[in-house]
Amino acid sequence: MPGSRSDSDDPRLVSEPGCDCGTGNCKSFRSVGDLSPGLPSDALERKSLPIGTAVLDYFKLALAEVARVSLAGQIQHNTTGWDRSKSKDHADALIRHFLERGTSDSDGLSHTGKMTWRALALLQEECETKSSPSTGLGNPRP
Repeated sequence: MPGSRSDSDDPRLVSEPGCDCGTGNCKSFRSVGDLSPGLPSDALERKSLPIGTAVLDYFKLALAEVARVSLAGQIQHNTTGWDRSKSKDHADALIRHFLERGTSDSDGLSHTGKMTWRALALLQEECETKSSPSTGLGNPRP
């Protein structure tokens, strides 16, 4: 297609030395900073951001604990999702739970799990603000 650019013309990419597909044409991004923020829509960027193997596979038990914390919050606040109006003090709550890390809260849940949930909430909101500064909304929320 006239005017279109192939992956080989993208200055953000370098040849992947460990390519095992047999073509020898595999490319990867020069640095993580070359990836767009948020969830990529570009096929090459999606393949270069391995959420499963670079995050979920590393932290299975920790993320299961965060899921328990998240579910307990939904039950406590009688919601079926993240009701952002219920709490806006993520940084302060994160530090409070950090100070009690390694112990359980009065509900039996891990303070470290609650700290991690707050850190994820804080990061999610920061990423959404970066994705769409005018509205503060980035990718659609569940």
